[in-house]
Amino acid sequence: MVQKRQILPADVIDVLNRSYQTTRESSSRETVDAAQKAFNNCINWLRDRKIPFHQTPKGEWVLDEQKEEVE
Repeated sequence: MVQKRQILPADVIDVLNRSYQTTRESSSRETVDAAQKAFNNCINWLRDRKIPFHQTPKGEWVLDEQKEEVE
């Protein structure tokens, strides 16, 4: 039996970064198209769940830091 596990935002960010790099580095149109589709799916997954994320100046996608209020 296959055990399902919850998808974590960090996992989606990992796929987002890999697909982003693939779209930049691959010379295969087919590969770029598949990577672009994965990239779009990741962006939509994060946005649909209102999970804050951004791209750093170095081009890496990261989750926004959750700032805790200090009393």
